[in-house]
Amino acid sequence: MVHVIVDGSFVTAKPAPSDVDLVAVVKSTHDFSAELGPDAYNALSKKRGRKMFGFDVFVAPEESDTLDYWIGFFSQAKGSLGRQKGILQVTL
Repeated sequence: MVHVIVDGSFVTAKPAPSDVDLVAVVKSTHDFSAELGPDAYNALSKKRGRKMFGFDVFVAPEESDTLDYWIGFFSQAKGSLGRQKGILQVTL
């Protein structure tokens, strides 16, 4: 992974935030058909992330339309058409 984008209800004014959304950004040369080792599988698997940590995990190659989509999606303030909010990027 290159970095992780973090979002979820914890960035809102909710008194009891209940979810975390992650976008795992991989290198643009990442081979999505390659078999993953256990560590990489646990980090990148949507099913595993939900089961182990309660996170929603999405994977996108760096500098891709997919990444642009997820950044745009998670930058939108829910319930406020056209209003944006911040998201956190953690470089690994």
